[in-house]
Amino acid sequence: MAERRGSRRGHPARCFRRPHCDLLVAGVDFDSSRMPGASILLLDYCYRRRDVAAMEAWSPLIKSHAESVPLQTLCATTTGAVYLQLIMGALMRHTNAGLAIPDFPLALGHIIPPFSSNKVIIHFAHRVGAVIVTALIVWTFSRITRSYSDYPLLFRPALTMMVLVTVQLSLGAITVLTAKGIVPTTAHVLMGALVLGTSFLLTLRAYAMLVPRVPAWK
Repeated sequence: MAERRGSRRGHPARCFRRPHCDLLVAGVDFDSSRMPGASILLLDYCYRRRDVAAMEAWSPLIKSHAESVPLQTLCATTTGAVYLQLIMGALMRHTNAGLAIPDFPLALGHIIPPFSSNKVIIHFAHRVGAVIVTALIVWTFSRITRSYSDYPLLFRPALTMMVLVTVQLSLGAITVLTAKGIVPTTAHVLMGALVLGTSFLLTLRAYAMLVPRVPAWK
């Protein structure tokens, strides 16, 4: 496909007809359907030239100013909450507070237990943290499903995170009801690490797709 220059500054005219796209850069004709990594080179070139319109054809650029809570902020907050929850879980294990509240879904027969010891406080804080993390993950998944469901780089990790947190909640309940059985307890710790990793990956991808604020072409 022949390219022609389309501006006074001499940057290549944009051609983004998927799945084939040729780009003339410094006299070299890149064919993204034949050359591995050509699409990455294309994105890098467009970014260096601040060609936002061209980049939009290749990745879902997130406009942070379009929403009251930007997706990047929401993903980062979710990742931070998951990390703090894992720290709280580690504190609960090392203080032997895992069975300070031996019943579920109630806590010592109440919705809010009597805080008779530090172990009860730590255990209940971990349960409250689980509710907060779940709410943030559901919020993140809902946002991505509503606005970015066509982009697998965002939708797939969001869906995976929803599945993982559902399994994690079930394992947490089973851990209490089995008095910290070895299998559910170990799986609970492993699943927490997977939730954190998935959330962190989603956060990185959300920030990578942020629209750069650049002046319009003159």
